[in-house]
Amino acid sequence: GRDYVGGTLLDTLKTGKRYIVEMYLSLAFINSCSYKSVGVYFSDTQPEVSTIEEIPVTPQVSFDTIIRDTVNWVKVSDTLTASGGEKYFVIGLFT
Repeated sequence: GRDYVGGTLLDTLKTGKRYIVEMYLSLAFINSCSYKSVGVYFSDTQPEVSTIEEIPVTPQVSFDTIIRDTVNWVKVSDTLTASGGEKYFVIGLFT
């Protein structure tokens, strides 16, 4: 199965506006593993989130950094140009 986390933005994204998307990732609780292609999917409707099946969407933002640090948090960052109306987000491994 897949694990996703989602939420609601404080404000709706504006059409054509560029946003910086950044977060900190940690492998502290995953023994000797690395992961990449963590993505963030933004939507104007709240996506159905399941830990059993992959969500059939393509994230607008992907962090292709391989993370092997099991002690520290690693900052990842990318930009998004909004289509407009996005109010919800889902973070997960989409590939």
